[in-house]
Amino acid sequence: MANFTQRIFCCKAAGPAPVASDIKLHNDPNRELHEAIFRSFLAFAVRRQVLADFVEEEARERKQESARLLALISGITNTNSEVPPLPATPPPPSPRFLQPVPAPIFTLEALKNNPLNTQVPYVIHLTSRVNFGPVYSHRYFACPWDLQHDWVEMSLVHWFAAGEPFKTKAEKWDVKCEKDEHFFRLTLRPNLAMRPVAPTPVAGVHYAHSEEVAGVHYLHGPELQGLESQDRC
Repeated sequence: MANFTQRIFCCKAAGPAPVASDIKLHNDPNRELHEAIFRSFLAFAVRRQVLADFVEEEARERKQESARLLALISGITNTNSEVPPLPATPPPPSPRFLQPVPAPIFTLEALKNNPLNTQVPYVIHLTSRVNFGPVYSHRYFACPWDLQHDWVEMSLVHWFAAGEPFKTKAEKWDVKCEKDEHFFRLTLRPNLAMRPVAPTPVAGVHYAHSEEVAGVHYLHGPELQGLESQDRC
């Protein structure tokens, strides 16, 4: 399972970027629901960003305090003297220089407590890259039934083990950071085994159920000919 303090995007400067589907004129009955899911994920990303910033700030303060104590132990008796700041932690290597990571081992231990179960309605597949370079990260998040709750990130092993019902792409959104030149694509993947069930209904959106679909009667050749003859009369 991924670290719960890990950021979703690179920094706070990342924001939605326009895509072709935003201006495409087509009738999609699920568009309002998909937009609500997208907003829920962005809100979750903001909460994760705030948490990660807080954890980093706490760690930075503890490190500075440790440096002061070390300076006192080393013989600096004047507590008012300035302690030279600790060298900044070097940033992680740029994604374009990262080495390929070996595929995770498929073990029974790795498959325990898989958050991707048959009751998950949607999954967001998040890919990351630098500008138009190659994709350097694949991450998967399970959609909660209550869109006010946090999403659950799963490992690649969990996805490979139980991701078959989510192979279809329903929607996509782009997020771009002009500051760090990072580009993120979010692909919404529905659980085909659960359709047309949806989380937290959106006002004004109607979802046809199997009983409604089963009650639809489709006209065949002889019936259509009968209707045409009545129209001519």
